Amino acid sequence: MTGQPGRESPCPSGFSHRRLPANRSICLLRQHNYFCSTGDGNPADGNHTTFFQVLPTPRLYARFPFYNLMNNEDSFARLRLKPHARVSLRGDVHHLRLSDARDLWYVGGGAFQDKTFGYIGRPSGGKKSLGTLFDLSADFNVTQTTVLTLYASGVRGGRVQSFVYPAAGDNPAARFVYFELSHRF
Repeated sequence: MTGQPGRESPCPSGFSHRRLPANRSICLLRQHNYFCSTGDGNPADGNHTTFFQVLPTPRLYARFPFYNLMNNEDSFARLRLKPHARVSLRGDVHHLRLSDARDLWYVGGGAFQDKTFGYIGRPSGGKKSLGTLFDLSADFNVTQTTVLTLYASGVRGGRVQSFVYPAAGDNPAARFVYFELSHRF
């Protein structure tokens, strides 16, 4: 495999817009973002041009781990609220697509598994749509060192998932929920 890191730019530059209101008694943050990474337009030519996420921390950005930053376009909006000093709320909506339909749909969170290096790739069937993800979370600061997090998300899969999982029908759905108690020492 060969490639020229840093020299390829098939995607438009990403952008981010943030707005804080004048009334900060609730502390509101709205964001609108676009992210695009490279995909490989010709997987058979011996040149690997897919952006490779070497040692990621996917949970900060993709808390429902059905996608990562490889061969990905992510248009999303985020709303953060802090209605109380001990409470933080966050809601995201992501519209996800493959950057290149001839490349794979990559999933995984990095170097945690010996046989795959933590990533796998599924064929896209020439499709681009990965679906739309909705997620909500609430963080409660129980003490200065203890946080309780509640997270729920749902995805309405796109044509790629319909190709990979034909028994699930058009636009297969998935849900992910967790509760987490974190304590810093």
